[in-house]
Amino acid sequence: RKVNATAYLRHKTIEFRQHSGTTEYEKISNWISFLAKLVQYSENNVLTDNVATIEEIPFLTRSEKQYFIERRAALN
Repeated sequence: RKVNATAYLRHKTIEFRQHSGTTEYEKISNWISFLAKLVQYSENNVLTDNVATIEEIPFLTRSEKQYFIERRAALN
C-alpha cells in the first residue's frame, strides 16, 4: 500500500510510502511540500474529476509541477 491509514489506529498518524529513501535535499523538500499541500488541500476540497497528469494537480505551483515532470522524465 502507498498510504497506510491503518497506522492511525495505533499511532494517530497516516503513513505515506510512495517515496524511496534519499539524502538529496531537493527530493526531500519537494516531497514534504507535496504531502503538506495534499493534506491541506484535502481538508477543504474534494476532487470531482480524476487527476491524470501532474499538470492537473490543483495545489502545486508551476515550478513544483515542473520539478515532478522533470523527475518523471529522468526515471523513464
